[in-house]
Amino acid sequence: MMTPEFIDQRFYACNAAIKTLIECLVATKTVTPPSIARLLRCQAQKADADGFDVASLLLAEFADFSEDQARVAGRRLLNEPPHGSA
Repeated sequence: MMTPEFIDQRFYACNAAIKTLIECLVATKTVTPPSIARLLRCQAQKADADGFDVASLLLAEFADFSEDQARVAGRRLLNEPPHGSA
């Protein structure tokens, strides 16, 4: 049986994994922040229309996360070689 703690930990891990994937997709220029944000917001609207309030809120949060300007520097680090190397 899944305990509330187990469910919380699993949710946290899934949330972190999704955000990491978004970071990688944007950092490798597979997608642009506005395009992934638009996709996620469309999915959030559909989830909201279907009555999935929690899913809608999470998708909207992921959309905001993908466009967060404070994360731009971190994304660049994924594409730069370590300092001091050739």
